[in-house]
Amino acid sequence: MKIAKILSVLLAVSLLASCSGKTETPSKDISSEVSESTSEVSEENIPSSEISEESSVPAENSSEESEESAPTPTPDIIPEDFVVGTPADHNWDYMVSADAFIWGYTPTSTDAEHRCFTVQDDGKWGLIDENGNWLLPCAADQPIAKCSMGHWIFQVDGWIPDNNEYDTFSTLLKERELAPLCDGHGGDNSYHFVNTDSSTIPMDFITIEGCIDFRDISASELAVMDYEPAYFAGVETTELGEKPASNGYWNFVNGGGDLLVPDMEFDLVGEFGDEALAPVCLDGKWAYVDKNGVLATAFIYDSCWHAQKKFDAETEYLAFPVFAYCLDGGYAPVLRDGKWGVIDSTGTEVVPCEYEGAAPLSGGAWLKKDGIWTKKLLN
Repeated sequence: MKIAKILSVLLAVSLLASCSGKTETPSKDISSEVSESTSEVSEENIPSSEISEESSVPAENSSEESEESAPTPTPDIIPEDFVVGTPADHNWDYMVSADAFIWGYTPTSTDAEHRCFTVQDDGKWGLIDENGNWLLPCAADQPIAKCSMGHWIFQVDGWIPDNNEYDTFSTLLKERELAPLCDGHGGDNSYHFVNTDSSTIPMDFITIEGCIDFRDISASELAVMDYEPAYFAGVETTELGEKPASNGYWNFVNGGGDLLVPDMEFDLVGEFGDEALAPVCLDGKWAYVDKNGVLATAFIYDSCWHAQKKFDAETEYLAFPVFAYCLDGGYAPVLRDGKWGVIDSTGTEVVPCEYEGAAPLSGGAWLKKDGIWTKKLLN
């Protein structure tokens, strides 16, 4: 069981509800139609106190689409000159971890699938890889995220691209060992829940295709459960059945029902994973707590990445952002008073909050200054 799926799986619900299916069309072999540039952004291993502002300059596109067989993009939706794999220009308006939208705040694997970013340009969203190369153009209405099956949700004007574009992008993504596009289906979510009316032992609350249920966690899983996020509330009855009440709170709980911070009731929490700290929210501000329940920072940080939905009974989109980043490789981007910085595993701001933007990167961060994003390693 993926016990890390607690908060972020909720984010898929509102996106998936609006996914529409596509007419089945056999995928074409287009490996010869679009050649890929393998230009990468240069990385700098630098002391955290000396962040240089050098930015990678994208190499010129040396590949062209075959004029004979390449699918014709929809006018004014997919740029005609778009080629998967070519270097992006690094002047996006906004950038967040795409993997974080569905399966967790930060990637938990080092493979390419967990190192993608959704970027915004002129109000539209696209997808790049960890080296800043294009995967999907900035044409989507919402941040690109994964569905519950791990496929990319890419909606243009409320719909997935037409069949030719769908097959083209899905094939190219798979050729890069990434997931294909989502063709539309129902949603599901799951998270740890503690019923404050009758128990202190966590269980799972699950919704699948509109059906809701509670599921006991096995004794063997409880025995190794070490302070994971959980929602604490009573149970209320709805038309679909019983579900957690919407007036609860979040904390961390182990398999024995012990709370990590018993004297606090948080609005939202993040995850520890293999990191030393996790984000916690109280009265709209975020801090970071360690595995002993001690706050490593004050509640001074702002929500800094987008979510389509947090836990409540509403189905409407919420204004972004809603959450704070978890640590990844010992570091996490943070937002304070409109400026971005980076904290380390002690809660220290190793990069002061003076940047225009930041996005998570294992062992460092992407940082934005003077309109340009640059990849920086801090360890």
